[in-house]
Amino acid sequence: MSDTKTATPWLRSIPTMEGEEWERVRSVIEDLAVRASREHGYCSEVTAVLDKVLGTPVGGGDVYRDSDGYDCWSNPWRDADGYDKDGINSAGYNRDGYNSDGYNLEGFNTEGLDREGLPKNSPDRFKYDRSGYDREGFTHAGYDRNGIARGEPTMRYRFDKNGYDSDGYNRDGYNRSGGYRGRTTSR
Repeated sequence: MSDTKTATPWLRSIPTMEGEEWERVRSVIEDLAVRASREHGYCSEVTAVLDKVLGTPVGGGDVYRDSDGYDCWSNPWRDADGYDKDGINSAGYNRDGYNSDGYNLEGFNTEGLDREGLPKNSPDRFKYDRSGYDREGFTHAGYDRNGIARGEPTMRYRFDKNGYDSDGYNRDGYNRSGGYRGRTTSR
């Protein structure tokens, strides 16, 4: 018969913790539990257990999070202003209003230049009309309304302003009446 005064090896005493020591242990438990439950897909079950064991999330929030600031469903923690722990909002801008490329919402960097290196008030920024064409009729990529590149010889194409050649056919081979001659080629 065993002696009831001697504890068996599988029974161990549970130390009591308080203060900072308990908060450190709570943080480790919350971090490991959130990571494991996210990895295995049982967030709801673990959240219920953490509520029973820990009472409230570390830091007093309403959601348990890992030490990287992500909850069980991979949502990042955000402060009252909407910024995560790295100071980035959900649109990808920092507290100063710049994205990871260094440009603000208006498209200017900290020096006040856009991606083409032009300042906000530069007349060159306004060289395109609302359709995206400059005064010569070319886009920023260098193509006109007919798809001809800037500098490409235009003598091979003989289309009027409505897109019809001297025989009355457009580039797809249709005339104004809807007749078809076949695909036109450069002349």
